[in-house]
Amino acid sequence: MLVEKVPWCTHEGGVYTIHVQASGLRFATGGADGQVKVWSMAAVVDVQKEKAGPLVLATLSDHSSTVNAVRFSKNGRYLASGSDDRMVCVFEHKPGPGGSTLGGASASIENWRNRFVLRGHGNNVVDLGWSPDDSLLASASLDNMVHIWDAGSGHHLRTLDYHTSFVKGLAWDPVGTYLATQSEDKSVVIWRCDDWSVVECIKARYARLVTSTFSTRMSWSPDGTYLATGNCYQGACHAAVIIPRGHWNEQQQHMLISGHQGCVVSVGFNPRLFHLPKKDGAPGEVQEKLSSVFALGAQDKRISVWAAAQHTPIMVGKRFFKNQVTDVAWSPDGYTAFACSSDGTVACFQFAPSELGTPNTAEELESIFQQLYGSSRGAPGKRLVPESADLLALEAAAAATAPTVPEPATERHQAAPAAATPPAAVAAAPPEAAAAQQAPAPLRAVQPSAKQSKDALLKGRLGGGSEAGFDAPAAPAAADAAGRKRVAAEPVGQATAAAPAVASPRPTSAELMPPPEPKRRRAEPIAAAAAAGPGSAAGGRLAAGAAAGPLLAAGAAPAVVSAPPHVMLRGPEVPAEVTADLGTAPRLFEDPSSSTAAAPRRQLRISNRERAGTSASALAGGGVQAEVVCQQGRDVLWSDTLRGAAVAACGTHNFAAVGLADGQLLLYSAAGRHMAAPLKLGAGIAALACDSAWCLLALTTSGTVRLFDAESLRSLLNASVAPLLEDGSTVLDARLSRMGVPLITLSNCRAYVWSADLDGWACVADESFATSQFVPLMSLANQGEISGLQGQVLRAVIPRTSLPGQQVRAAAGAVPASRAHLEASLSTSLALQSPQEYRRWLLAYARFLAEQGEAARLSEVCTSLLGPHQGAHLDGGGGDAEMADADAAAAAAAGEGEAWQPLVLGLPKRELLGLVLREMSRNRALQRTTQTYHDALTELERAAAQGAPAAAQLQLTAL
Repeated sequence: MLVEKVPWCTHEGGVYTIHVQASGLRFATGGADGQVKVWSMAAVVDVQKEKAGPLVLATLSDHSSTVNAVRFSKNGRYLASGSDDRMVCVFEHKPGPGGSTLGGASASIENWRNRFVLRGHGNNVVDLGWSPDDSLLASASLDNMVHIWDAGSGHHLRTLDYHTSFVKGLAWDPVGTYLATQSEDKSVVIWRCDDWSVVECIKARYARLVTSTFSTRMSWSPDGTYLATGNCYQGACHAAVIIPRGHWNEQQQHMLISGHQGCVVSVGFNPRLFHLPKKDGAPGEVQEKLSSVFALGAQDKRISVWAAAQHTPIMVGKRFFKNQVTDVAWSPDGYTAFACSSDGTVACFQFAPSELGTPNTAEELESIFQQLYGSSRGAPGKRLVPESADLLALEAAAAATAPTVPEPATERHQAAPAAATPPAAVAAAPPEAAAAQQAPAPLRAVQPSAKQSKDALLKGRLGGGSEAGFDAPAAPAAADAAGRKRVAAEPVGQATAAAPAVASPRPTSAELMPPPEPKRRRAEPIAAAAAAGPGSAAGGRLAAGAAAGPLLAAGAAPAVVSAPPHVMLRGPEVPAEVTADLGTAPRLFEDPSSSTAAAPRRQLRISNRERAGTSASALAGGGVQAEVVCQQGRDVLWSDTLRGAAVAACGTHNFAAVGLADGQLLLYSAAGRHMAAPLKLGAGIAALACDSAWCLLALTTSGTVRLFDAESLRSLLNASVAPLLEDGSTVLDARLSRMGVPLITLSNCRAYVWSADLDGWACVADESFATSQFVPLMSLANQGEISGLQGQVLRAVIPRTSLPGQQVRAAAGAVPASRAHLEASLSTSLALQSPQEYRRWLLAYARFLAEQGEAARLSEVCTSLLGPHQGAHLDGGGGDAEMADADAAAAAAAGEGEAWQPLVLGLPKRELLGLVLREMSRNRALQRTTQTYHDALTELERAAAQGAPAAAQLQLTAL
């Protein structure tokens, strides 16, 4: 072994990161001087080339503070760097010579250009990682977040905010299935990369984690079977832990590597597997079995190299550094290791074949992947061999598709899509693309005051309209081993990309107060109109919020009475002004001579004023009039005057609705014509809402829900919320879905949707869903109405301090809650008549059942989608799958006599079955059940193609 310090490879103030290009031609370093340097690898391994030069190929000075991480992409074309300036820079190697560096240093020999500047972290970026196919880039920061970026476009795709303290390291599974992150909250989290769900949270090994480290480098073995992390203990000794894939929390399966006298801060697996030399064998004789090799760097200034098949280290390096080791790296041939230190130096360790043995061949590695995962990119962690080519094709189709699990977010509050866009391969894109899509900020729940909780029932949804938020606390400045503070500096004068919104802390709950005792007061004289602007409803479908200054004195409104069957809900206080956004009328005929600029949106403004000549005593009896004005920009389109105080309004480009305090409902056409005589609903109006077309929802203070078709002037629904309020809860929100179905949100952490088929209220959100792994406790983009409603309800009620605990998906409690959550959401999508949501939740349900290996439930789902057939032949089999497949055949036979429709919400059921089978193929333990229904579906499709009757002769063979 040849060991040497590399005297010309240094950074002023310390070297904090090092990485070797996959081609073996270059390596890169980053340090406290804020620079990224690309060096020649040939100058390290060959003394003659070191003398001839060049040594440094490029000096990149785009960062304004310490560079903590540099990582080459797998194809070697790109180099990513993360810094204390909170930025991630992605450099691209281009032909031609380099230019001069900032500060007047000598020109770079190679041309490395800054392709993207990725902004979004709120604190120092300490670690980076490329996905195995270079399509994604992950960044970890002291802001407790991990950001996922599209490496081809620079767009921000996802924010992973599970950790509750500094995230100090990450590592990407070489198969591309998992991403591991380590945090100062004493945990390592395993993320599933296709849907970014939490697979496991490992805590037991890190209970005594050292918090004085600035970063903790993690690493996966080249075959993906082991994850190595530092910063743990074995007894009283510092240690690294080797965690077998799939045995995340099985401590008896873990391997502890101890011996260092300081915290292990960097672990790096050799990119090659080795046939190690035999201990007592002849020179050149190696072991038949392959073993992984890894290096450890620690705060005790030492570096050690180990083989997984040996109990003693291959090498321990002492007295090479004056300060802690900060990072380790390996050359692609596996024989050269690098280590850097905060003392500003780099050491190189060159091993001989007699010390490490013979590295694996490409054929050997491919054979390992084939054995472990079915192929080099097959389904990881499943060691069963597929029984047919059809199942392999289903697995390949499942792996090629985008994640089907619904993401926890609401479309109403997120404008920019995030993970819905599948990661693209690395391709050229203009730098401006990085600013085109910004990271969406999580929805924040409103913390109402005591008066708001007591007096305001439906002035806007929690978290919507005039929502209040909580700013993220500034993370404290970290210190290195020498006690030197490292403060993240704000970047100055850099405008390459706009800073995306940074994910905020988890929301605080809305503390709901019990309704007051019933009492009535006389109305006080009218107060001055408030100057504050009106609130607005999300999407323009809810009744607009009122201005801040009420016309009636506080406490003058009737009290809340929750006593079914006679229910009295508190209506809104009489406001100074009520507004509603009516949108923009569609253009039926375009005028070529007119301007192409978009027309202003129409606004409905209702001002409540004292009627002229009305005394204070008469005012108490209702001496208020409402002046209704419809405006488009500064133009008044129409106006009206109403006898009575307006308390709610809503509308679309088709119509407008105004609700009065005495319970009258008035409908206006787009031109201001009264579409019908004022309708007396029998009680005061608590809220109005409409969809984007003609449906209108009215909630009265007696608890009646009325649904109207404003176009045909017909009543569609007359129901009561009294059955929902028997526990004393109150209504927080009433609105319509996109398909015009009523949705009710209550203060008891539940939400209901009207089911026309069942003629009752179906529960869509429940507090028991809080432990489901599919619950949307964090806000992400591009989600449906069901996820949005569930997320709104749970975020508004779960206390802020319990959110991290709620998000821990304990296996024992999460499975029943997740199953119930998915089944309720699937049923709700039918009630909402939403085919997109039905398809999404069906595939999520199928995938969940497949992961849990629940063959019986999957058989019921498949049978309902397969349709009628004749006969079922049961052939005795063996093995654990026999009972499940017998249940499948029995369930299929039971459905023969039922009326079966080929479509559900306009979606072909058998096409959905094909998608469900694709999800089932992810678990090879279910492959015989999957094969049974796949054969049945194939036969039906063949019969349909040949013009045979739909009920073809099929045989469902039990396995």
